[in-house]
Amino acid sequence: MTQQITSFDAAKPGQFGDILNLEPNKDNSVKVGLLAVGYFEYWRMYPALREIVASDMAQVRDRLAAKVEVVYPGMVDSMDLAEQAGRAFAQAGVKTVVVVEGTYLPDFMVLHVLEHVPAAHVILFTRRPVTMSTLPTIIRPRCATAR
Repeated sequence: MTQQITSFDAAKPGQFGDILNLEPNKDNSVKVGLLAVGYFEYWRMYPALREIVASDMAQVRDRLAAKVEVVYPGMVDSMDLAEQAGRAFAQAGVKTVVVVEGTYLPDFMVLHVLEHVPAAHVILFTRRPVTMSTLPTIIRPRCATAR
């Protein structure tokens, strides 16, 4: 920045030394890490669930990407993928992480990702209330229409 800011009492009339006189920053890009999670243990119990959750997470990614730059390393469902996602967020320099839980997931996986970006702001996003007792009623109708 080459603009010199002076105190209001030393400035010329109509010009003040505050942020209101600065030109706005034209680069409003925000880089957001999307941490979409599911639990690998559910994939074998509910064979169609992984595809359903992955599709839901892709919709979240697409809607978020319409507003900001998204770093999406794919759905995280294991510690290996948590490590990869954390490194991807750190390498990309994300300042905000949006956590979207497609299923229950042990919190240590999310925390492992966040250890790679300790200064990032974290937003927790709930996509829908699902309990294990209602999960089969959600999966069966959607699986039947996918055939």
